Amino acid sequence: MAGLICGQGYGAEQALVLRDYTGRGFPPDVVSYTVNVDAKEAGKLRLTGPDGKPAALQAEVSDKGPCTLSFVAGLPANGNSTYTLKNDGQGDVPATPVKVTTEKDSIVLANGLLAVRVPAESVQ
Repeated sequence: MAGLICGQGYGAEQALVLRDYTGRGFPPDVVSYTVNVDAKEAGKLRLTGPDGKPAALQAEVSDKGPCTLSFVAGLPANGNSTYTLKNDGQGDVPATPVKVTTEKDSIVLANGLLAVRVPAESVQ
């Protein structure tokens, strides 16, 4: 996979191109990049996926260094996936509503990216 390094003030838009050189592809997984973004600017970051829709993005900011961006990405075998990172605060933020389902012995909380199974209460 390709990396991204961009300095402060890199512009309003940056393409993040992921390429598969292995020929096997990669299922959706968390991808992380380090970028130089001021803590005040991190809230303005927007990510658009290859499908043109807003993608969920987590920015881990530190006052001691660069910002780590994390998002979920998949990659087709021998293919490319291009994500667009913007720092102008414009555009939609992806909707990731939490869905709660009750199962026989647990409750599942899911938002489309992550699911957590909470076991039913047990008496000991």
